Amino acid sequence: MWSYEFRDRITAISCYKDKVAVGCENGWIHLFDDSGLLWSKKLVSTYYRGPFTDVNVTSLSINDRYLVVGTDFADGKVYLFNLEGKKLWERQLMSVLGCWERPEDVKVVKIARIGVVVVSGFVNDNLHLFNLKGDQTAVKTYKDFVNCLDADKAIGVGTSKWSEIMDVEIFKKPSRDVVVVDDWAVFANDVEVFCSLGWTYKAVNPKIFANKDYICFSSKNKVILCNLDGKVEREIEIAGKIVDLRVEGDEVIIGTEGGVYVNSSKVLSGRVVKVGESFAILSENNLIKYINI
Repeated sequence: MWSYEFRDRITAISCYKDKVAVGCENGWIHLFDDSGLLWSKKLVSTYYRGPFTDVNVTSLSINDRYLVVGTDFADGKVYLFNLEGKKLWERQLMSVLGCWERPEDVKVVKIARIGVVVVSGFVNDNLHLFNLKGDQTAVKTYKDFVNCLDADKAIGVGTSKWSEIMDVEIFKKPSRDVVVVDDWAVFANDVEVFCSLGWTYKAVNPKIFANKDYICFSSKNKVILCNLDGKVEREIEIAGKIVDLRVEGDEVIIGTEGGVYVNSSKVLSGRVVKVGESFAILSENNLIKYINI
């Protein structure tokens, strides 16, 4: 267990195994493991110069080898670091209007088996795919507002009007969250969860999680665990607003504004912002606590 108080507002958190990456306003990124802080770095804009051009971290994503970071229009870049903190590359993303250009806001980043996937935007939202050397291998422009992105072997995108597994399948439904496993995806909007494997469930403001064995989602204060065919295997009633969930083995780990539950048993108290494989991140203003479950 450890705690850390940040100088700036937290804007993004990503977890992988025992690692936790945190991004903040004013360009700070931090990497932790179960023993505490490993390293911190401050990103500085190279495009704008001036007292009001601090970089804000907008999104980050971590796996077993890399950390990818996106920044707002004060910088408009994607950065790839290794887990020792060495910057491997950075790429500037720009929008051009006539004779005027401006860095784009990097909205979402994801490190995946398919590569580094990025959604950025200014006039339109653009999806960029980079390989691990930093070469851009694909780009796609969306006329609709992109709400969510995830990737594994395939790329899942949700917009304000429709959702897709890129270049594979389009669903005529909006989504605000997506989880991709291998080449299939689970999407969620405000009223339902739908899966590219062929099923749909009504749900109210659902949180979603999926792995190779299970799909888990919430509806109000209920958590539903399904197999990949959509058959309900378990329903769990929880007191409090659900903010995050995941499945480890046969256990459902649920984070709420009041604590952590393993299945239906409360094991921790506090305001949860993220649950990992064997830990939870609790938050009090700019202070976070890493607690093993």
